[in-house]
Amino acid sequence: MNVSRTTLFNKMNALVGASTNKYIRRIRIDVAKEMLTKTNKSVGIIAEETGFSESQYFSTVFKQETGMTPSQFKDSLRKL
Repeated sequence: MNVSRTTLFNKMNALVGASTNKYIRRIRIDVAKEMLTKTNKSVGIIAEETGFSESQYFSTVFKQETGMTPSQFKDSLRKL
């Protein structure tokens, strides 16, 4: 991209209101939510396919972003 890390950080923060890492993590969680909604794949498989090496870490990050665990999210979809 031919810009310094600081410049990239500042531009990302100005554009999306979050650091580069937080923005990428949010996108990965959005993809995971879509997969939980549209597929019957296990939480572990979805964690792996969205780039999380540990399903426990995936669950922690998912809960931070959504307020519920992936299993709770999936269960809430069934109730609808």
